[in-house]
Amino acid sequence: MNQKFIREDVDFYSNATRCGAWLYLPKEEGNRKCPVIVMAHGLGGVREMRLNTYAERFSTAGYACFLFDYRNYGASDGNKRQRINVKEQLVDWDCAINFIKKSDKVDGSKVLLFGSSFSGGHVITLSAKRKDILAAIAQCPYTNTQATLGTLSPLTALKTIPLVIADLLSCLTGYHPVMLKLGDAPGKAAMMAVPDYKEFLNKFLQTQVL
Repeated sequence: MNQKFIREDVDFYSNATRCGAWLYLPKEEGNRKCPVIVMAHGLGGVREMRLNTYAERFSTAGYACFLFDYRNYGASDGNKRQRINVKEQLVDWDCAINFIKKSDKVDGSKVLLFGSSFSGGHVITLSAKRKDILAAIAQCPYTNTQATLGTLSPLTALKTIPLVIADLLSCLTGYHPVMLKLGDAPGKAAMMAVPDYKEFLNKFLQTQVL
């Protein structure tokens, strides 16, 4: 396969925790340094879950891409695996942006952000806070917790809320997480209880095999 980009494994640090990232660089750009798109996944996702396909397309179009996993997820370190913490994730974003801006392989003066779902909300926040972001893509961004909770079926809410409360109470005695499934069938205790969760999972697994 004649790819029009190259991909490098890169590590950076966020509050002393190593985070794993992929740096995509277009081929045949000569000495020209490309604008860079910083990317991270949505709720519970890791970089292999189709976000790499976006990075490949952007790189083929002439952009560098810096795709990273949050601490505690995927290729990144962290001893609180699968924990979702908005403040920590925003710090990870800031550290990723600051790191790649200093790279001599990209044009650090032209930084763009790409976020989907949960991370779509993150890039909106970051774009409002930082003055060095050229543009941002927020794909179906998560912006309203109250509205999102309103979409839960009563049965799913009844099964999920006790687990959330138990997890919060566990924080009082240290980190003893009460895990909740990311996806499951309607009426089950899950972050996303939707009819097509198996279809999405099967497509993802087939993609990784191919």
